Amino acid sequence: MEQSIPAYKGYIFDLDGTLINSSRDIAGALNRTRLALGLKALTEETVLPMIGNGLPKLVERGFADTSIPCNNELIEKVKKSYLDNPCSNTLIYPGVVEALKALVPSPLAIISNKPSQLMAPTLEALKLKHFFDVAVGGDDFPDKKPHPAAALHILERWALPAESVLMVGDMIPDRDLARNAGMPFAFCRYGFLENPLDADHQLDSLMELTS
Repeated sequence: MEQSIPAYKGYIFDLDGTLINSSRDIAGALNRTRLALGLKALTEETVLPMIGNGLPKLVERGFADTSIPCNNELIEKVKKSYLDNPCSNTLIYPGVVEALKALVPSPLAIISNKPSQLMAPTLEALKLKHFFDVAVGGDDFPDKKPHPAAALHILERWALPAESVLMVGDMIPDRDLARNAGMPFAFCRYGFLENPLDADHQLDSLMELTS
């Protein structure tokens, strides 16, 4: 745990693995689709490394052991399965709500590679939506993370320089987005990635942003 993390003028967060632990619901959507197609379910530990690069990439990885093509039809099946049960087993990480309350009135945003259609009901169900000035999904811009377009849009919206806004995440696309946009990066060690990433700050809890 760092002794002191400087206050930033704004904060951009990843969603899955940073604010919420959604791995069981993501694995569930993938596995319900696999089972419906006569395939064996994958363990949650197997699915975890597949998360972080958007739904099409998740489906591609989740069916890589089969001869089933990763086409739009298959992606839509997994999407529907997730929408049917978006938050059955999803939990907000400890300290997240308290940290978000403390960070306001600094502007807060989310940039996720999860499609907006899947992100919106999750934020609503978990009562997190009201904390954020903007929430960008993986299909809101032509390019997903780590492309900096979404971050640059938010920086312009807030009229803040990149170095004054902290990107907070748990995956390689989050770190690379921060680097591509010229932003500092805080790595969430409690998230989905097993091995820590190089970062400006290392977090065991979002509450460390408020100290």
